[in-house]
Amino acid sequence: LYEYVTVEDAKGTVDHFFNVSGWTQFFDAKGRADIPVSRAEQVALRRCDFTCGTCFDMPGGGRDYHFDGLTLEEVCVRASEGLELPGCVQNVTQKNVSVTRL
Repeated sequence: LYEYVTVEDAKGTVDHFFNVSGWTQFFDAKGRADIPVSRAEQVALRRCDFTCGTCFDMPGGGRDYHFDGLTLEEVCVRASEGLELPGCVQNVTQKNVSVTRL
């Protein structure tokens, strides 16, 4: 579980601005057929300015993770793809957010 994570005043050029994937590192199935669901709650990104290849990269559409509580404030992102936040994130708050295609 990742919770109460805040990133503020960040700028730069990256491959992915916001990437969420199921946690599989250190997972030992021990005969288990399914992968445990990863969780993230109450994540805030404030005053961020990025250029990237993919803005929102969330493979699997929430199949392997549960994401509840994302705040985006004063965020400016220029990206080639993934311009829209997938619907699998619950309780999203956006204030002064700009995501544009490169």
